[in-house]
Amino acid sequence: DTFDGHDFINTAIEKGATGAIVEKGRAVEGIVCIEVENTLVAYQNLARYHRRRFDIPVVAITGSSGKTTTKEMVAAVLGTEFNVLKTEKNFNNEIGL
Repeated sequence: DTFDGHDFINTAIEKGATGAIVEKGRAVEGIVCIEVENTLVAYQNLARYHRRRFDIPVVAITGSSGKTTTKEMVAAVLGTEFNVLKTEKNFNNEIGL
């Protein structure tokens, strides 16, 4: 399924959101909206900035099949010696959220 996050802004407001990153022309009343040309690019830039704040190794797993199983196996093995963070679910979408 493909969704447009803009369609969920009102629900987010109802649940307490006070701000949103939106594409230009999509701002709504009642919250702070940061308008950008492309929300995907904005989220990628924010993620890049946030990631660079930490000096820790990252393991990325890509492919067309078996990613979730591989992620779980790698996390289990590395978790015996290191503190490991991993996604708790399977987020098969463009941004992994």
